Amino acid sequence: MDSQAEDTVLILAGKPGGGERLLEAFPALRTRLATTVRLPSLTVDEQVTLFERLVSTGEYKVDEGVTERLRQHLKSGPAELREGGARTVKRLYEATVERQAHRLAEGTLTDLRKLSLLTVEDLPVAVAAKARTPGSDTALTDALGRLDSLVGLNDVKRALRDLVDLARVTRMRQSAGGSAPGRGHHLILVGNPGTGKTTVAELLGQIFAALGVLSRGHVHTVTRRDLVAGYVGHTAQRTRAAVEAALGGVLLFVDEAYALSTGDGRDFGPEAVAELIVAMERHRDDLVVVAAGYPAPMAEFLDSNPGLRSRFTKTLTFSDMSAAEATKVAELFAAEAGLELADGTTEALATLFGQIAGRDGWASARTARTVYEDVLVRQARRLVGELEVAELLGEKLTDDQQSALARVITPDDVPTPQEWSS
Repeated sequence: MDSQAEDTVLILAGKPGGGERLLEAFPALRTRLATTVRLPSLTVDEQVTLFERLVSTGEYKVDEGVTERLRQHLKSGPAELREGGARTVKRLYEATVERQAHRLAEGTLTDLRKLSLLTVEDLPVAVAAKARTPGSDTALTDALGRLDSLVGLNDVKRALRDLVDLARVTRMRQSAGGSAPGRGHHLILVGNPGTGKTTVAELLGQIFAALGVLSRGHVHTVTRRDLVAGYVGHTAQRTRAAVEAALGGVLLFVDEAYALSTGDGRDFGPEAVAELIVAMERHRDDLVVVAAGYPAPMAEFLDSNPGLRSRFTKTLTFSDMSAAEATKVAELFAAEAGLELADGTTEALATLFGQIAGRDGWASARTARTVYEDVLVRQARRLVGELEVAELLGEKLTDDQQSALARVITPDDVPTPQEWSS
């Protein structure tokens, strides 16, 4: 600073307390930094104005009630909302846009003008439980029906039915004017790949929304990479942004939640965990956090912070599929595609799955999907060969005949255990 004083300007920026501690630790700095500029925090009105500018810059428009709801949220919410200044506003805006995208993706868009409209529902603001109304009985019946249609998972289904019953009774007490203890619905899902953890998490959002436990029921999926940054403070911001995007629905950590608790002491994963614990308690009335992964690492994850076990009060275990269940899944894939299984095809699938189930690389439904896709490739190869032979013999099949052949999967289309292993 002294040798380059005529051609260098040094500016230090930070929070007031941190700046003072720095100057106290290095008195020589105080004599060289001649001017201190204190920037006041943005007022709520200024934050609202900045939000409106971001909306305009992004070529969006706000629906009636958005501005007033945002102002109310900034005034009555945690102090960190006001202390965060422009950074908080930018994060709120980005979460609002993301939630709007989720909302539009879930419904049917009939008016293109709504693509640029941000509604009150899109704001990352939790809806008070007493202001929430349960969804239709049809929505709940449909979601539970999809849950029941999943192959296997009997223990998981039974546990989820218990949660549904509890939520229903809680609603009955509240409707009768009674009080119900506030409780979170955060869950740990443990199991190997392909056992249905992500599918169940998505159904959870729909079920809880239909019950009125959640205001929206969407699923916001994140991994460690979405939360953990490379410097102090940024990880907390990322985690808060993820929580805001998930408000009203499910925040799902897929297969690597335990990675947040690993590190060498210089890692910021624990910062994300600490921020998550605060959010799980603060927003427990309109947020469900679901962490999914392998059994042993997830146990280590829960032990990494005492606050985790008290928030994740229930663990659902997803067992590997049996050969019979994998065969059933493959049959369902074919049925959904409008395909028929010729005599002996189911037995061929059962034989294959009986040989590979439980071995290295077995991934339950994912393996069943891989086998099914391989069957389709082998079927296409067989059909093309048969059509070429027919053409050589001068036999011309009609379009209807070709379509009928393409709808049938035969035992020859299923690889043998030896072919699959090779």
